[in-house]
Amino acid sequence: MKSPTHLLTSPKNKNLIFKINYHSVNKITKKLDQESYIREEKEIFNGSEPEILKYLQTLVCFTNYLGGIILTKKVIDKNHFKSFFDAATLEDKINSYIEPPIDGIIAVSKFNKGQGVKIKIEKSSRSPHFYKDDGYFKNLKNKKIFIFQRGTIGVRRSGKNDIFNSHDFESIFKGKFSEIFKSIQEVIVKQPIDALIKNIDNLKSISTEAVYYKHDSANPNAMPVKYLLDTEPFDNINEELKASVKSWKTNGTLPSEILIAKAYLGADKIKDKEIIKLLLFSSIEKSVPFCLWASKTKKSDLKSAIKDFVKKDIHPHSKEALKLNIFMPYKFSKSVFESAKNSRLFSIKKFIDKIEKVDLQNKKLELIKKILYPGDSGTTKDAEGLKKIVNDFINSNKNQRGIIKSRWRILDLLLFGEKLLK
Repeated sequence: MKSPTHLLTSPKNKNLIFKINYHSVNKITKKLDQESYIREEKEIFNGSEPEILKYLQTLVCFTNYLGGIILTKKVIDKNHFKSFFDAATLEDKINSYIEPPIDGIIAVSKFNKGQGVKIKIEKSSRSPHFYKDDGYFKNLKNKKIFIFQRGTIGVRRSGKNDIFNSHDFESIFKGKFSEIFKSIQEVIVKQPIDALIKNIDNLKSISTEAVYYKHDSANPNAMPVKYLLDTEPFDNINEELKASVKSWKTNGTLPSEILIAKAYLGADKIKDKEIIKLLLFSSIEKSVPFCLWASKTKKSDLKSAIKDFVKKDIHPHSKEALKLNIFMPYKFSKSVFESAKNSRLFSIKKFIDKIEKVDLQNKKLELIKKILYPGDSGTTKDAEGLKKIVNDFINSNKNQRGIIKSRWRILDLLLFGEKLLK
């Protein structure tokens, strides 16, 4: 009689081995993938602020999706069973960060011989819930570290917490309408007219009025829906920039370099102060030429922005702000350069050393050009040339942009720097 080992290693049975392995692995992988959406396991809970925010974030992501379970094997401080791992307490904490409030049941129980805790949350019929407040903690350097941000919507994706995208909104929007029209169909066949009117009221409760989230708290069936306009192409650059301002104010997202460049080409038509402020801040943070936007900004606002950027002491933002500081009145610029000497960044200290060797009391554009771009001697004012360079930047790949950007900076300085000096 041949052994089981012989049967498995026999050439005739190689296909059998492959089929066994393939189907077994595929089944296990599929199961793990499905569980990752609705289940998360943690070894210990110490009770730190980051941990608490992470738990709240995960529960929100679960309830916005299919519901889910968090298993924690060991809770270090037993007091947390009452102070945090309590169904009512968890619900209050979650609702303090989201809108609308959850309506799913939260169940909390001990496991692992009473050392750990199991939290189960159901899918919410009011989803999607968006964060109405930032969830952050401060690290040892007193810097804010965000776990989730106001205005975003959490969702579970293959073992991790993520945020809603346009596809999620479209899916929910279509699903909700499908549910409502299905209920209307059932009403027409089976129910009296007053039930039909009630379902039509539910349909009215869906708001597509603006880019904000609406919810009728008096109606448990009402659902917040994000206006789907932002998933469609924008009609013009101003419309796209207005949306960018809202995104910046909501969750701190800055426009891309390409959008800044497109706005640069149409700068004559941009009058909105909030848009100009966003473009100035974005240009500084992304190291994109800023003289044009600075020339369209009040001196008092420029001074305030420079101080804030330098105080943050972050590379490259602070250094870019110090470049802008050169254009400011001597007394102000000198005080900012003095404060920047305390920077922890080597690049900032090196830049300050360079500035101290120059007499900035009688500032001229040519002097500033030599400070910022010492290797360039041949470039002159050329408005048409600037437009071509910006267009080239928009149409270039990432590898080419660095070279194009350096030429863009010099022309930006020559064409708009004079106004900054006035």
